[in-house]
Amino acid sequence: MARKSKNNDFKKYLKFILPIVILILLVVLFFSYPSNNSSSSTTNSSKDGSEKFSFSLFGNNDNSCKYNDGENCLNTQSKCICKGEQICSPDRSKSDNLGCYTPFCGDGYIDDGETSGTCCIDAGCSGSLICDANLNQCVKPQCPFDCCVNDAQYQDKFCLQYYSCNSLRNSCEPDDSDNDAFPDYLEIQTGTDRFNPDTDGDSVLDGYDNHPLFNYLPRIYNFDWRYGKEWLIFTKKFEFDLTLSEDIVTSYEKMPKINLISRDDSQLKEVAQIMNNLADAEGYNDADKLMMVIAFSRSFNYDYTKLNFNKPLPDWANFPMETIIKKEGLCADSAVMAVALLKEMGYDTKYLVGPCYEPDTGSWHAIVGIPFVEGITLDGSERYLTYNGKKYYYLDATSRDYSGNIFYSTTSKNDFGTTYCPANNFVVSDD
Repeated sequence: MARKSKNNDFKKYLKFILPIVILILLVVLFFSYPSNNSSSSTTNSSKDGSEKFSFSLFGNNDNSCKYNDGENCLNTQSKCICKGEQICSPDRSKSDNLGCYTPFCGDGYIDDGETSGTCCIDAGCSGSLICDANLNQCVKPQCPFDCCVNDAQYQDKFCLQYYSCNSLRNSCEPDDSDNDAFPDYLEIQTGTDRFNPDTDGDSVLDGYDNHPLFNYLPRIYNFDWRYGKEWLIFTKKFEFDLTLSEDIVTSYEKMPKINLISRDDSQLKEVAQIMNNLADAEGYNDADKLMMVIAFSRSFNYDYTKLNFNKPLPDWANFPMETIIKKEGLCADSAVMAVALLKEMGYDTKYLVGPCYEPDTGSWHAIVGIPFVEGITLDGSERYLTYNGKKYYYLDATSRDYSGNIFYSTTSKNDFGTTYCPANNFVVSDD
């Protein structure tokens, strides 16, 4: 029996397998050939311009949203899908790459569920009511907070949270739980403590503090003046520095001008302690300590911008520390400062005010009134007034050269019981 040739067997094998291989290659080429709509990321161009093919058994099955090619949630809903609370709104400026947008009250668009009751900031109000942006409530334009008035046209008779009804004004007014001139609703928005009047602890009430959450820009203020003999004809020079936050300085301009003398001021207490320490270092008795403070007051300049001083403490009068920081003021400012500072140092002082001349020519003056102080020698020429059975001697807190810039004015114990005003109609004024 003749044996079959191996070559013949191999040829038969090739004839059988070759068509199958060719068919598989054609199928692969067909599915991997890039279409005209394929993104640039699936086609690579060679340097000579010929295209390289990605041979994939499954073709290009990328179902991601091709927002670079203009696809978005509106024109390609099957691929560009919004999530969670998002809505499809490619026309809104703050929508994401897919055209999806997260709506919120106050974005300027009226979305589903937003009405005048839930979001009047976007939806507006009906009738004559207007939207109060702070409260997000529709209120009357003439009185935004009169919620507690019996008014048929305004059905909400209850004050909103953080507001209480003022029965005298028949209106809802902001609550201020810690009486710091900063309403509770603003404290919540700002992040301050509505039960702590001084959140950052800088001694300034939150309502008058430019930066109520932290201390701001401490500054050093320098002071110097002269009093008493140091050697022969030379007078003793006193100096001290005071570090204050800028928020403390600006707060004096914001606060209502009440209780100028009786106001509890930690900075004034600090100055009083400095004065006591300086006097103690010199071994001064009460009389020299008193006159040293008067000399300090007399070292301030005259404030020409405040010439219209009137009988009562004016609205534009300085707080004691305000005068000290500015180093200037009128006689009223200097007298207020000296009286308050001497009180802190333990002296019984009064603020005295009266006309300078008789008859009254409209020229008024303010000075310090103080009882007799040990270390003063009286000669009977001293001027005083009697108040509640007690003598208060005149003491001028401003220099005799009150109309000019004063650098170092002369001050001595002989000034006790004097003032340059010849009239004698001074009275004790409330502080």
